[in-house]
Amino acid sequence: MSDLADIRISDQSGPDDGPDDCGVSSDCLPTVTDSSASQAKPSLLINALSSWAGLGVNIVVGLLLLPFVVAKLGQTGYGVWMLVGSIIGYYGLLDLGVSSAVSR
Repeated sequence: MSDLADIRISDQSGPDDGPDDCGVSSDCLPTVTDSSASQAKPSLLINALSSWAGLGVNIVVGLLLLPFVVAKLGQTGYGVWMLVGSIIGYYGLLDLGVSSAVSR
């Protein structure tokens, strides 16, 4: 169902109100009620916990794959791999949004 179908407009004026009764007050103005706003949304706690859970899964998978990667690349290859990964990580940290500002 579209969002437009969920919006209802209600008129607060009574049946006896004439055209002179409205004046400047907001009593006669229709109010817009969005029924989708009353639906439950995920809380901040659920979002934070799912973010931490994703980070935990990433750490566990990295630790489980460590022996496999070291066996395939060797100690020197793994050292180079970690050096390149660290440099890329520091570049992303030190970028500080400059690349997105330049593209605007």
